[in-house]
Amino acid sequence: MTLTHDLMVTIKVLDLNDECQSWRVKTRLKKLVMLPGRLSLRARQWVAKVLVPGTWLSWWQR
Repeated sequence: MTLTHDLMVTIKVLDLNDECQSWRVKTRLKKLVMLPGRLSLRARQWVAKVLVPGTWLSWWQR
């Protein structure tokens, strides 16, 4: 649990904008990790299709 908390604090400090800095760890987990999506098996490899808001697209493509 401590490693997860440290990772989420690091993401907050380095990547999130000012309006998201007040989010608690539970909120960050809900918004950033628990995203709606679908797992598919293609060519014997699992592919994750995750739905994210369009405004987050540049962050995800880094």
